[in-house]
Amino acid sequence: VSVQHNVHGEFTWDDFGPDSFFVDDCRGLASICPEVPEGVGSYYNCIVEELIQLPDCVQVQCKDGFKVWSRVALCTVSVGVLNARDILFDPPLPLPMQDALNSMTMCNYTKTFVKLESALWVDDEQYVIRVGKPR
Repeated sequence: VSVQHNVHGEFTWDDFGPDSFFVDDCRGLASICPEVPEGVGSYYNCIVEELIQLPDCVQVQCKDGFKVWSRVALCTVSVGVLNARDILFDPPLPLPMQDALNSMTMCNYTKTFVKLESALWVDDEQYVIRVGKPR
């Protein structure tokens, strides 16, 4: 299942046509993970403001004042969110991790899907395609 997060509703089926690979699944996360496993807490629509490492747990604090404590926390935000310092980490992330994050810049990309009538490649070879100037 592929979910295209069409956040601003800027694309519709009419933009791409019936033979496209455009996916716009309004069901959201439920289309990928219909049920949260028993014993796993999930909270939605909470803007995380701070993660605090305590001696025996992690405290997650949201902007609306909601707090949750857990043995572990999995952070899946984008590099852009981390570089914007929208989430405070206490203690701060290790310096090598901060340096690595600071070396990455965010920009807009266009993902293009092409439907071909036949393959342009040999099945027993692997290819890596890069668009842009070498760095």
